[in-house]
Amino acid sequence: MKTLKMFCLLVLAAGVADAQGVKFSADQPAAGSTVKFTYDPKGTNLENLADVKCTGYTFFTSTNPKSNKINLVKEGTIYKGEIATPDSVTVIGLAFSVGDQKDEAPAGYILEFTNDGKIPPEAYLNEAFLYGLAGNYYLGLTIDAEKAVSLYHQAFALKPALKKKNLQQYLSLEYKADKDKGTKLINEHIAALSKIKEPKEEDFSALIGLYSLLKKKTQADSVKAIVLKKYPTGNYAWGNDMNVLYGTKDFAAQEKKAADMIAKFKLDASKKADADKLNSI
Repeated sequence: MKTLKMFCLLVLAAGVADAQGVKFSADQPAAGSTVKFTYDPKGTNLENLADVKCTGYTFFTSTNPKSNKINLVKEGTIYKGEIATPDSVTVIGLAFSVGDQKDEAPAGYILEFTNDGKIPPEAYLNEAFLYGLAGNYYLGLTIDAEKAVSLYHQAFALKPALKKKNLQQYLSLEYKADKDKGTKLINEHIAALSKIKEPKEEDFSALIGLYSLLKKKTQADSVKAIVLKKYPTGNYAWGNDMNVLYGTKDFAAQEKKAADMIAKFKLDASKKADADKLNSI
């Protein structure tokens, strides 16, 4: 019975896939190329709706996409469009909508790009970001922790250095996909970080994040006190003060907090890094 049920679900899924979606002119094209596509809304929640719009989200080496409107030409019930990409593109995601209603195809419409014939690790990283965290917001797809974990594994296998930078998000998804396995992995990383003889600010920050994943507030607060005392004007302190600023409702209190931060961090508008921080206050 269970096997039959699974078979029926697969057949249903295949039927939906055939009835809807995007077809790209190339599979895993080279970065920098122009790709054409067709979109058939049949079987989606946009079926029979007029004036479908498309937004493209271009990802590079970081999980911070650039969005742009893509012109669609309708031929019958099919929409056609094309995407011109820069040499640095890794992944593009397409979002289709009518007004505030977005196509919610579970897997989304995502295209990987290659560099010298190979998919770069950052492409898998960006896909993991979409399926694990932001894909529903950007593309309307269904968040899938297990798929995101698998994509992180592919990214880390190709470029191990990516793991440290993306550790907390990766482990949060391991925890979401399998609580027991995730807890074990998080505790292993906590133990490894705790053994570092001369931890850096980033090590303390990682510890705080990992304790927070396990909802160990006492331990997280203990490490937080250490890092704020040892690095009073470091990156963690800046982020902590920004959270306080954004959480302040009273306008006068906000102005005072902003002025205190400018003085505390000695921000200089003539320096680009400081100018960016000033713009965020």
